[in-house]
Amino acid sequence: MKKTLVSLVALMGLTLVVASCQKEQSVAQFSASMEQCMDENTKTVLVGSGLEWTNTDQIKVYDNIGGSAVYTANPQTPATTANFTHVSGSVSEAPFTAIYPAEYALSRNSFNLPATQYTEDGSLAKFPMVAETNTDALNFKNPFGALKINLTTAGVSVKSIAVTSSSNMNGDYTFSFSGESVNVSFAGNGSNTTTLVCNTAQDITSGKDFFIPMLHGNYTNIEIVITTNTGAVCTKTLKAGRSINITRSAITTINLSNLDFVLNAPDGALNALFSVSPDQQVFFSKGNLQYVGATNTWQFAANQYEYLGAANNNPTAASTIDLFGWGTSNYNGKAPYMNSTANNDYAWEGLNSHIAATSFDWGVNNAIDNAGVAGTWRTPTYAEFNYLLTGRANASQLFGMATVMGIKGLIVLPDNWVLPEGGHFTAGENRNGYNTNKYNDAAEWAVMENAGAMFLPAAGCRRGDVYDNTDPRVGNIGEYWTASSSSNDRAADVYFRGNALNASSQRDKFHAHAVRLIQNAF
Repeated sequence: MKKTLVSLVALMGLTLVVASCQKEQSVAQFSASMEQCMDENTKTVLVGSGLEWTNTDQIKVYDNIGGSAVYTANPQTPATTANFTHVSGSVSEAPFTAIYPAEYALSRNSFNLPATQYTEDGSLAKFPMVAETNTDALNFKNPFGALKINLTTAGVSVKSIAVTSSSNMNGDYTFSFSGESVNVSFAGNGSNTTTLVCNTAQDITSGKDFFIPMLHGNYTNIEIVITTNTGAVCTKTLKAGRSINITRSAITTINLSNLDFVLNAPDGALNALFSVSPDQQVFFSKGNLQYVGATNTWQFAANQYEYLGAANNNPTAASTIDLFGWGTSNYNGKAPYMNSTANNDYAWEGLNSHIAATSFDWGVNNAIDNAGVAGTWRTPTYAEFNYLLTGRANASQLFGMATVMGIKGLIVLPDNWVLPEGGHFTAGENRNGYNTNKYNDAAEWAVMENAGAMFLPAAGCRRGDVYDNTDPRVGNIGEYWTASSSSNDRAADVYFRGNALNASSQRDKFHAHAVRLIQNAF
């Protein structure tokens, strides 16, 4: 049912023709009549075309002896009236009650309003309606009012809006009729937050209305959380002591414009988005993965430029290390401190192409002490790392060699990079190598990091039980595992040195490399 909300969407009355002693079901005919909508502020009748049935709309009808039936609309094109076809069930004896949409119905006199609702364009796709009759006509009424949130901010597309209040916002409701009036009461199983999710993100540059059904009443402590299609968040709260009043079959409007959105990064993540495919953005962890043997736990390095170097030499179960053989997530005997030089000792059995989405992935198998629960993080695949460094828009201008706090490595910038005031950066591979970009103190680097810059330190490599500390490799070579492999013996990694970057390198699986995890943004 498409609601064109100049007037409140479900403000239409509908008539269902059902024979009072009907034994067999046949096509039922509906006609629509308008229940007028009063604007809460002006008390004037709003005008508009209102409601159109589509061929996905269904209602549920209950009779007086325990029967129920579902009917579906089947107009050739969206229309204000439509024929309805019997789908299932049986009704026969008046009085009848009916509920729209059918999937909200719980019983003859109750329905559920979901905590999460979905829309294509911001309108009330499924605004609840109820009806009761002793004859053959069901005249639908609107048990709720609606909160209309008008949003205007240039260059922003909204993915979801969550409204929280001090009162219940959704759940199970019962209804009854007193003549032409409908009475609705909350019956339980609800929450104080209703979220409207846009199936297609909605551009609010020129202003856009979003509608959320609410039971009549006075609502205080209102908080509205708006999330964009890039994961950025804006939170607005009603001023202390203020409230909004919702009345049945009426619209209450809140206007919000020139909103400030802040990326809401998860714990342990950089506050920036990086594209790893045309349709997937991710957060990168704030530091390289570390295993703490003394406690058998995992953590991210406290700083992006931190690596443990020679501490990886001859690792034992009690070691704290940050270089790992491929797939050594502590799953199925693949310990992070493994030092075998036989490739087939590592994660490969039956997984010849990847460890993505398996427990051999460090992020999938392990909780990260300073960054959430198990399964939250994962290792980038070869294709994702390659897209990040060579495939996304303007990719060649979004990486560069650098030295941060005396540590050599690779800087990778987020998608929507804007050089911050006081920052400096030269992109690409450069003959100056790690001296291309130098950040000599914490304050100088913080300017870049706070703007979303990622730094991958040249953490070196361990082969078996030996950390390679021979010049010029020590502190000059960076190798980062992906979740992908090309054979039982070799896996894909990202390799860089001072003046070169290879986003499609292959290495023996017994080589121990650094790991930088990611988390999907949406």
